[in-house]
Amino acid sequence: IRCVKNLPTLVLTAVFFQFQIAEDSPYIGSGKLDGNGIPPDFFSDIHVRKAFASAIDFDTIIEEVDMGESFRVPGPIPKGLPGFNPDQPMHEFNLTLAEEELKKAWGGQVWEKGFYVELLYNVGNERRKTVAEMIKENIESLNPKFRIYVRGVEWPEYLRAMVRGQLPIFVIGWLADYP
Repeated sequence: IRCVKNLPTLVLTAVFFQFQIAEDSPYIGSGKLDGNGIPPDFFSDIHVRKAFASAIDFDTIIEEVDMGESFRVPGPIPKGLPGFNPDQPMHEFNLTLAEEELKKAWGGQVWEKGFYVELLYNVGNERRKTVAEMIKENIESLNPKFRIYVRGVEWPEYLRAMVRGQLPIFVIGWLADYP
């Protein structure tokens, strides 16, 4: 999660995992852990989630995408608001850890069989596109059996798929309107 600074409101960006993807999702390939897809409960395995989270280079996003105009927060509550916890742990970019976690995922089957999944972003949102491409590049670098297709879709299609539970993993953001 990142906050963009120097704006009248905070803009948060986060990566979400669908623990139980809709079985009619067109973004999970074969729907099985067979190298050509993922099962609908793929992200229910904590090792898969830890691996993907460890494959996000937050510092590069802050420096190169946001031109140094953002900062990390450990959760959805930014500094200065009640409930902010500066001691809450944050994931760190660590491809060695990502590899270790993927070797454990689904009892080792993920590493052995590989997978195919689609990661969507809404067209026109360069930050989300960049985060999606970073996840693709870093995860695919770990094992040639891992394939992620980054797909840009129009906002209405993105929202429809998100509401229907069809997005396996997705990058989204929101304006911090809760303060």
